[in-house]
Amino acid sequence: MNIFRWICGFSFLIWISALIIGTGINAINILLSISAFVFIIDAMLYKRKSL
Repeated sequence: MNIFRWICGFSFLIWISALIIGTGINAINILLSISAFVFIIDAMLYKRKSL
């Protein structure tokens, strides 16, 4: 039964890692979308003269 505990622990560790990485990837995509939206709004509303 010791090997069964190791297998379950290892699969649980992989599952937790995938969950964390998946959440991180979603958060990065959301932040990139927000930053692109803010950049576009800034470019449209605040047209600055080039130097």
